[in-house]
Amino acid sequence: MLRGALLLLVFLTLRAGEAVPVVPDPYGLGERLALIDWLKSNRRDVGDPQDLEGLRKRYREAIGPVAPVAPAPARDAEYDRLARDLWVRFSKPTQADWTHDDLRRAIADAEATQAARDAEQQAWAQRREQELARKDATEPERPSRPARPKPSHWSVSDQDQAPAPEETGTQESVRVAALDRSLKVIPLPAPVRSGSEATALVAGREDEPILVISLAGKDYAQSVAKLLLATATERKRVGVQRAVALIGHSDGQFLAAFTGDADTRSIAGHLRRHRDYYATFGGTKPAAPIDLFILMGCNPQGHNQEMEIREGLSYLPHRRVFTPEGALTNGVVALPAILHLLRPASDVRKRALFKTDQLVGGKPVECLSVIGGYDLAGGDLEKWLVQPGKRPVRIER
Repeated sequence: MLRGALLLLVFLTLRAGEAVPVVPDPYGLGERLALIDWLKSNRRDVGDPQDLEGLRKRYREAIGPVAPVAPAPARDAEYDRLARDLWVRFSKPTQADWTHDDLRRAIADAEATQAARDAEQQAWAQRREQELARKDATEPERPSRPARPKPSHWSVSDQDQAPAPEETGTQESVRVAALDRSLKVIPLPAPVRSGSEATALVAGREDEPILVISLAGKDYAQSVAKLLLATATERKRVGVQRAVALIGHSDGQFLAAFTGDADTRSIAGHLRRHRDYYATFGGTKPAAPIDLFILMGCNPQGHNQEMEIREGLSYLPHRRVFTPEGALTNGVVALPAILHLLRPASDVRKRALFKTDQLVGGKPVECLSVIGGYDLAGGDLEKWLVQPGKRPVRIER
């Protein structure tokens, strides 16, 4: 009995001298979930997800021998909150040896950097707006032209009933036909289920391109693409040089048309695996960040689509449109939300919600437009009521 105890003591002493690797936990999930996340992200077998020792063993085997490390700082609920805040708001992971004060300094530095970036972009947009206003004031008055058509609400029946350009013979139909010719079909970023009416379109000037991917049919892609092309001047005034729209049936996290495993079909997983595609507009442009990202997909399951975008791209575009948690969406609310983001930043709130006055299947129909960095508290929100064929009406500041 005594001999067995001595052997156990020697074994424990030897184990205590081993270097114990600390799994990265930027989300503040806790060790077990962080181990599972790391193993899955690195395509390793998880085994029994409830077996903490087994997960530790698989992690140690995956990373190989490590040098002895200093004991990790004490963690508590406040530490996890700070780590999650740093990751969710600024996409910055927590270092294994950081203390509470290190996390607070990292958050303060990130806030200062984000504030400076937002101020710089807003100042640039205001200077650009003033420059264009002076240019308009000095140019001679031009003959009046027919007004631009109002964008449709993605109504297939309306589009089917609209006269073809050849039938109208007007200047406006010629302009619309020119928009159609400027749309170039490119390969999709990933395989889709058979029968899916998916399409990917690029258009616009070389320095101000747009990319529209619709998993719900060509009509949706053309509607959004034409809206973005028709608002090229507005996009330039607010500093939007690259705009991307991803449209598809969704439960909030997964895109129904894509094939493959859960990670492949999730919004974050899809964007993460195809970052090069989105950065280069399907290989048609030099790689560059996206200024406006439009995510058009219902969100009945209540996922944070804004974070899906951030995790997928590894950054948050300065302007973005998405569906709030627990809501459905359609063109009636989405198109005004897009147009709202193309107004000067000095004229709009950071976050605006567009909604109808009716429920569909017990769910609201809503769309959010956001300018600037991620706001953990939700920010100062203004609300707009939208009805088909009418101007949005602000109902609450």
